[in-house]
Amino acid sequence: MTSRTTSSPAPVEPGNKDDSSRRAYNSPLRRQQTEQTRQKIVHAGAELVRSFDTWDWTNLTCKAVSERAGISERTVYRHFSTERHLRDAIMQELMQQTGINLEQIELQNFAAITTHVVENFATFAVPRTTVEDPTLLSIAEARREALLQAVQRATPNWTHRDQTMAAALLDQFWSPMPFESMTADWGMDLQQTITAITWVIKLINDAINSNNQPGASSGD
Repeated sequence: MTSRTTSSPAPVEPGNKDDSSRRAYNSPLRRQQTEQTRQKIVHAGAELVRSFDTWDWTNLTCKAVSERAGISERTVYRHFSTERHLRDAIMQELMQQTGINLEQIELQNFAAITTHVVENFATFAVPRTTVEDPTLLSIAEARREALLQAVQRATPNWTHRDQTMAAALLDQFWSPMPFESMTADWGMDLQQTITAITWVIKLINDAINSNNQPGASSGD
């Protein structure tokens, strides 16, 4: 009589899971839940940034984001190994909310994109920087009045609204921020900075001489 041999299932090596367990672990539902948790973390971080009273991201920590999202700090670290990775993801989220795609920027659409950027600034809680020193306040007021009067003399037929916009734009070049950005961020020397600023001022003067009012160019 011939004996029948019964085959045994192939052994599973220690530390490895069979295919069915692996498929369950990587199921579409689990991937969806993982992505939802990641998005919850990123959205919480974006909300946190918008609530800051300064542009400083020092308080944008994994712990702060976890508290905002209502999850554990350990969960945040499972999705983002470092705070730098978390901040990069939050910045991408903020840019997406603004509708900015840096790869699609062209000069033809730059004005429209800048409009979205400025509108987005208004959604942050950062208060306007105020100057309290009486001397600085006085000279700033005198400067604004002098610029406005200069624009009014050159544009007697413009509305006060358009005159104010032109004067306010010219006033930006007396602020230290454009100088700091051009020299520190763009690596321009003093002469390059002066050339760039005077070039833009000439363009504004040309627009004034051509009666090209700010309101007309924006469609207002």
